[in-house]
Order: sequence, then C-alpha cells, then structure tokens
Amino acid sequence: MIDETSVRDKALKMQEYLHRYPGGYPDEQARHDLHRLADDVLLAGQHHAYIAEKVTCIKGHADILYSHRKHEKYASGHIDGASQVRTFISQDIQALTSWSQPKA
Repeated sequence: MIDETSVRDKALKMQEYLHRYPGGYPDEQARHDLHRLADDVLLAGQHHAYIAEKVTCIKGHADILYSHRKHEKYASGHIDGASQVRTFISQDIQALTSWSQPKA
C-alpha cells in the first residue's frame, strides 16, 4: 500500500530543496541531491506509474536546470530559462502533493 503522507512529505522536501538551490548554473551536487529526493518519492510511492512519470520529468528537468547552458533555451520573453525550468519542476512537485492528499 502506498504511504501517501510519505509521498507528500518527500515531495515537499524536493520543493524546499529547489528553493534553496535555484539552479541556472552547473551544480552537480544539487542535481544529484534532487535526483535522490525524487527517487525517495518514487520508493515511497512504490513505483506507482503516475509517480514514476512525474519523477522522470523532475529528474530530466533537474539535469537541465543544473547545467551550464541547457536551461537557456527555455527562456521566454521576460522569463529566463532557469526560472521556466524551475516552474516545470514545481508543477510536477505540486502534482505529486495534490495526488497524495488524503481522500475524503
């Protein structure tokens, strides 16, 4: 059985980490740490397909966010690429926390 509280708590830890290490520059340690936190969510979710999909997206975007230049191609108008990629990651984290909310 999936521990939804654990999924939510671990997803929130990812969000906190993302705020602490906003990226937009090469940071192998931050990329590794965000991957590890995402893997923790996946384990807590017992590899549920939806969680696996979101974790895969988060890890891919983390690779982009903490790279030297990859994030730059995501710039749009007045929004820099790193901010846009952070938004993508935050949206996936929000999806995980919403999915893991207690059902009434």
